[in-house]
Amino acid sequence: MSETGYIQVIKSNGEIFISPVDKGKNVKTELFFKKTYLTSGLKSLIKIASKRLRGEGGDPIIQIQTPFGGGKTHSLIALYHTFKNPEIAKKYLPDIEPIKAKIVTIVGTAITPEKEDDKIIGTLWGEIERQLEGDIKTLNSPISPGREKLRTLLKKHEP
Repeated sequence: MSETGYIQVIKSNGEIFISPVDKGKNVKTELFFKKTYLTSGLKSLIKIASKRLRGEGGDPIIQIQTPFGGGKTHSLIALYHTFKNPEIAKKYLPDIEPIKAKIVTIVGTAITPEKEDDKIIGTLWGEIERQLEGDIKTLNSPISPGREKLRTLLKKHEP
């Protein structure tokens, strides 16, 4: 439980991310970084992701491998905070230049494809479009839209 008494729970790919929030609305990035010991491994992960988002190289896919309790979830929360609020993160990461990125969070077990107002909602690709565009207009089919439509959507919203 955070100092405010609220936490934000984000679930993705079977991982649960828990982060302090202020009255259920504002993510407490400052508090997260104050309470996080930034190991060399965590800094390296953030640096790689930051380079990638700025178009300066960096691995496109990073596999985080640690045993249970090794910090995978905490690393993902750190990435979330770093790129959601880079101006705060910079104070704690002086050697890294993070940029603001649009973040999509999905609870994979909580989405179920269904029809609503002549649209198919509850698909992975539709949820990505909804969070980036505010509505599902193009990716409203129960069938995967394919690489090019997804690439077009993501390209439109890249940093």
